[in-house]
Amino acid sequence: MMKLSIVIPAYNEQNNIGRCLDELRQVLRDKYAIDHEIIVVDDASVDQTHQVIHDMMQHDPAIHLIRRAPPSGLGRAIRAGLTMVRGDVVVIYMADLSDDPEDVVAYYRKIQEGYDCVFGSRFIRGAKVEHYPPAKRIANRIVNRCIQFMF
Repeated sequence: MMKLSIVIPAYNEQNNIGRCLDELRQVLRDKYAIDHEIIVVDDASVDQTHQVIHDMMQHDPAIHLIRRAPPSGLGRAIRAGLTMVRGDVVVIYMADLSDDPEDVVAYYRKIQEGYDCVFGSRFIRGAKVEHYPPAKRIANRIVNRCIQFMF
């Protein structure tokens, strides 16, 4: 069986990261018994994100923490997390509760079927977007349309 690694970039997510990790563990460990590790990258948060993660690590050896110093940024945080991956399958997961743990399982199962890469999208026809800030959604759509236009 392939080991699943989940990389979670987190910046000032003290109010979300506990629930995020709980939901992942309930689905991966309790519901499906998938061998996994969760690597949370605290990207120079100024709140107590790292403390929430540290407390959860005491009860779950699958959770690992990387604390980054500035300069911060989503790409840098993801790269830092990828350096620690020990699994065969890697999923990047958002700490802000905008991702669904069941989707992680779906991606993992597709890789088990023999696919090399799996992408999910919140914005394809038939998808449902929840807990996604409106300003972030507008910015996401504008940037994606610009990239589509360029290429």
